[in-house]
Amino acid sequence: MSTGGRGDPCAEAGDALFKNLPPLQLLLTFESAARLGSFKEAAGELHVTPSAISQQIRALEDALGCALFHRRHREVTLSELGRRYAESVTEALAVLDRDSHRLRQDAREPVLRVTTEGFLANEYLVPNMPAFRELAPGVDLRVETSMALVDLKREPADAAIRWATKPPDDDPTLLYARLQPQFFQLVCAPSMAKDLTIPQGLGDAPIVCLEDRYDAFRTTVSEHLKMNLDPKDLLLVDTFYGMLRAAENGQGVAFGLRPMIDPWLRDGRLVALPGTQTQVPGALYFVCLKRDAERPEMRALHAWIRGMFQTTSAAPEVA
Repeated sequence: MSTGGRGDPCAEAGDALFKNLPPLQLLLTFESAARLGSFKEAAGELHVTPSAISQQIRALEDALGCALFHRRHREVTLSELGRRYAESVTEALAVLDRDSHRLRQDAREPVLRVTTEGFLANEYLVPNMPAFRELAPGVDLRVETSMALVDLKREPADAAIRWATKPPDDDPTLLYARLQPQFFQLVCAPSMAKDLTIPQGLGDAPIVCLEDRYDAFRTTVSEHLKMNLDPKDLLLVDTFYGMLRAAENGQGVAFGLRPMIDPWLRDGRLVALPGTQTQVPGALYFVCLKRDAERPEMRALHAWIRGMFQTTSAAPEVA
């Protein structure tokens, strides 16, 4: 058995690796103090005394050979070097925390967390969960919804379904797998579609739209149909689901993004108005960390999601 003494190749490798890395406890202390902006609050968070925090920060500064904080009476602030180091330390600790959490989960049973916005989760992922269980038995799939862009490198999520104009070219750690292009389509209730002519009758039809998308909606429709859309009756709502529900109830013509709304078209809750479909910039993507892409459970997740959207067809219109 090796004792780690001189001549031990493991010890020599250890001496060569991470030789500039301070003790982990000092980094944890620094992260807390930098985030909270206070040695006293960091002491409370870490359950030690403020003097212990001060001593550990001083030890870290001595190890690095620079001042990380400006110290004033009853106040500390990060120096410029400290601010830059805090960003690196926070990112590194977040990766360790995330991977440690995943390792604990995987030691019990494979767990996958996929995040997307609520409409896609409710209309596609949740109804098709039995198919995933058949494809990947024993994998615990958890669907989480968020309107915010989840950072897969730092937060406990393994994959995401996202709309994007194009995959970002500044992050080589992420895999963006294209699922479907994005199409804009005017839709309404079947009862309203019977008496509506396009484009002549659209000017007199009630319109329902997302409040923060109305200007883009009006521009897209006006350019595509070569008309000046100025509705007399306009209902603005704050969610995509609320807009579709209002259209389903006959309250107006709405815009849909396909293949997102294809389940509503297939079951007849809405109909697509002919001549109103146009492809818009962007597509639907499956996103995960490149290092995770070949995990068996991730391959199963990707195949399941890709299969769901391959059964949709965004190009044909529903008359």
